[in-house]
Amino acid sequence: MQIKLDSAWGQLNDIRGHFHFEIDEFEERKTEMAAQRIRANFIAGDALTEDDKLQFNMYNETFRLYKTAANQYKNAVLMAENAFYNLKGLETRVKKGDFDDDLAGFKEEMSGLQEDLDECELKTIEITERLDTVEPSYQRVSEHVNQLLDRLVPEKQ
Repeated sequence: MQIKLDSAWGQLNDIRGHFHFEIDEFEERKTEMAAQRIRANFIAGDALTEDDKLQFNMYNETFRLYKTAANQYKNAVLMAENAFYNLKGLETRVKKGDFDDDLAGFKEEMSGLQEDLDECELKTIEITERLDTVEPSYQRVSEHVNQLLDRLVPEKQ
């Protein structure tokens, strides 16, 4: 039983290793980007070069990704935390001897927990890979768009 628990703890630690963004980071970016997109509506169309238009298109694509990714990332973190508490509870029950005469019960509990861990791992890897891919683009494009907006649509003090 302890070997199965140790394996599950290892898998959970691997899952948590993928969480290198702050949980609300994308929510904050989404809000900031939405405000910048509103400011962009006040730019005269002829004030933009083709490169500027391309940068805005990339910015909008990043915004759309963050719109969905923010919730998915938060859900993955919460799934991992839920798995942590379920695993901790199961481990406590094993140490108390609740499964000493009920190996089938332990296997059933462990099976459900393993399914949750596997699902969490797949979702976590998918969303963090997607966010890792778009992150360099966001850094580059947002800097360009912010500078452009500050020049063409300065915020009132």
